[in-house]
Amino acid sequence: MTPVGPPRGPAPTIRPFRRSDAAAAALVFHEAVHRGAAEHYTARQLAAWAPAPPAEDAWADRLSAMTTLVALDPASEALVGFMSLEIGRRGVGHIDLAFVQPDRMGEGVAYRLYAAIELAARAAGCMRLTTDASLAARPFFARQGFVVQRRQTPVRNGVALTSFRMAKKLTGDDAGAGDDAGAGAVSVK
Repeated sequence: MTPVGPPRGPAPTIRPFRRSDAAAAALVFHEAVHRGAAEHYTARQLAAWAPAPPAEDAWADRLSAMTTLVALDPASEALVGFMSLEIGRRGVGHIDLAFVQPDRMGEGVAYRLYAAIELAARAAGCMRLTTDASLAARPFFARQGFVVQRRQTPVRNGVALTSFRMAKKLTGDDAGAGDDAGAGAVSVK
């Protein structure tokens, strides 16, 4: 199955994350949580999930430790989204983070990032992908062929949030998905 989404408008430039992207990625994360997921979570939940943009050095370390791709606006070269992949054991990749600037949601930025991440996962020998999708991200991942494995209630800063463990099989006809584990969360991080 190939990625499904609404690619509209000029295609963003997709490239590997650089440490110099950390501050911009931290702001995209914070804005995506507080504005992009606002209709799905309470103000208290959003504040617990992302009380402030992550510290630049720590964020750079975290994103550099994974295969992280960024999307850049073709005109301004501003970072408008990013997605990260952890390669695990037994051919399982885990999409840990997936965020798009709220003003760019619905333009195909996430679709293009996902298509590139899936290619990277396949090239690394992954046979399955997992993610922990937020209420906001769940429909996007379902359109890409992910299947909900279970509903989860992670606690961030003492506040319960809702997310969904989702999985997608990358081998054969891509039908079905496994229930293998991976750490982290998409949008609920």
